Amino acid sequence: MLTRLRRFAVISVALAGLAFGPDLVAGQPVPFVGSSTNQAISAVPVDPEHVFVTTIGAGHASHLGKFTFVSPHLSGLVDFSISGEQFFTAANGDELHATLEGNLQPIVDETGHVFLVGDIDGTIVGGTGRFANATGSFTFSLVFDTVTVSSTAEIDGTIQFAGK
Repeated sequence: MLTRLRRFAVISVALAGLAFGPDLVAGQPVPFVGSSTNQAISAVPVDPEHVFVTTIGAGHASHLGKFTFVSPHLSGLVDFSISGEQFFTAANGDELHATLEGNLQPIVDETGHVFLVGDIDGTIVGGTGRFANATGSFTFSLVFDTVTVSSTAEIDGTIQFAGK
């Protein structure tokens, strides 16, 4: 009976390695890349230079698959700063949590349309399910349309799973 249990344990670990890849089982950093479309749904003035913005989005990323997210953050009206959080939810309900920090730059196109463009630094601070105790970092490269208050973003970084 003990031999069967040992075989089962060895097979289970091997299958986990095949399902999640050797890097995930070992807790090594792996690429975290994807893209999203986003929409600001609220902007509440905090003071003359800041608004508290909530943005929602959806996209696809490695290790998340199809995802949705909500990002409550403080936005600077003078320096175009962003400081806040981002909560990704995978299709199965697992959550990945991150903090965001950075600045955007205004870009005016030939028609006078203003976009805010830049790279926001994301730091992975855990989550739920397979993302519990995950760490890592990513760049959230953003193009924000000031007329539609919508944006697109590319995600590029690494994630390290805690392992079991």
